[in-house]
Amino acid sequence: MVVEPKLVALLGAFALAAIPAFAAPKPESRVPAWEQSHFAEGNVSVRALYILAVCARNHRLAQVEAMLQAAPGSPEERAAVPITPPPAYDECLYRTRELRIRDLNILRGALAEAIYNGRSARPLSDQPLPFDLKSKIPVNRNQPANAASPRMVAACAVQQSPNRAHKILQHNAGSFTEQRELRALNPLLEACLPLGAKLQATPLAMRAAIGEALYFAWREQPELFESK
Repeated sequence: MVVEPKLVALLGAFALAAIPAFAAPKPESRVPAWEQSHFAEGNVSVRALYILAVCARNHRLAQVEAMLQAAPGSPEERAAVPITPPPAYDECLYRTRELRIRDLNILRGALAEAIYNGRSARPLSDQPLPFDLKSKIPVNRNQPANAASPRMVAACAVQQSPNRAHKILQHNAGSFTEQRELRALNPLLEACLPLGAKLQATPLAMRAAIGEALYFAWREQPELFESK
């Protein structure tokens, strides 16, 4: 059987068209997806932490501020931790007899947020801050600098877009609305990362880092914020 050359060429064209075109794989994200369980909002331990932070702000403000001014991991920080509620203040305890805090950066963030939100602070604009916020946040000089740490990435994000970062603190910790705002902030968080680095953080750790960064931004130039 003789097959016409034109027919062979036509069959070849159909064969090529039938081969599926595989899309190039998406580059791996360098920031978390901030997945939240529906049990995260209202978590008793998290709620107890934030109530304790407000109580400490109300009754031990000088001690709270001393802890925030101390370098993370330093003896001064540990000495200033306001973890023992005064016995007379029952509001310091929420459905728990004991609250174990393994990461003091989480406590720092909760305390900073308690002060910041307690003053109803809010950035007046979303313009980048006119000072180097990273230089205003205490760091442990005895530990290697990590530009990809949640605290440094949060400082960069607050520096570049204070209002967008502020939105995180307007939602309950662990809520789906907090998750939405974290995801909306992801492009900025990724831009703040060093080349090739990945951000390793839980939603609670990132919220704590943003809360602390906003507190130090407000302390540095309160005229850039609305507050009472």
